[in-house]
Amino acid sequence: LRELYLSDNYILSWGEAHLSMKLSSCLTKLEVLDLSGSYIENSVLGKLSEFQSLKRLVLRGNSLTGHIQLNDFPGFHNLEELDLSENRIDSLGIRNGSMRWSTGLTNLEVLDLGGNMLNSSILPNLRSLQSLKHLVLRMNKLEGQIEVQDIEAIKNLEVLDLSYNFITGFVNNDGAYVIYRSNLCSTINSCIFVTFKC
Repeated sequence: LRELYLSDNYILSWGEAHLSMKLSSCLTKLEVLDLSGSYIENSVLGKLSEFQSLKRLVLRGNSLTGHIQLNDFPGFHNLEELDLSENRIDSLGIRNGSMRWSTGLTNLEVLDLGGNMLNSSILPNLRSLQSLKHLVLRMNKLEGQIEVQDIEAIKNLEVLDLSYNFITGFVNNDGAYVIYRSNLCSTINSCIFVTFKC
């Protein structure tokens, strides 16, 4: 089995260690796991990393709240796409203040954090995701000016979706304004999608 879709279920027992270990030992070739809308909570994240063959993990519309420790994804060496959208996440971080994300996320190319409660401090926290190409931060609580160097630091980024936030503009290193409009490709080889709210 390579793809397993369990969206819109009520999988409370997933957090029980014996269940996740039993499934991960049986599904050693699983590449896609969709648990969207299944009431998954923060405590389950570490157990999901037992599925080390995963390339795509969808946790959209669950009960993930507050601060998410990215160290909770230690075994995802093959993970290319992570969907954490439509939860109530307000921050991402690294335990012990390390700037190095869990080594399990080194191949991550797509990260969807849309529809959460993240503010503008999220961008500097994503700098070490050097394989990231597509980042979705639409419908969060980003506001004010965004520093261009925080975007440029994600070296391989091709698409950045900042739509439906409260962004007033972009500033570069010397404080000068750089204004991007919706669907305009920027000078940093990335397409930035921005909707300015008045």
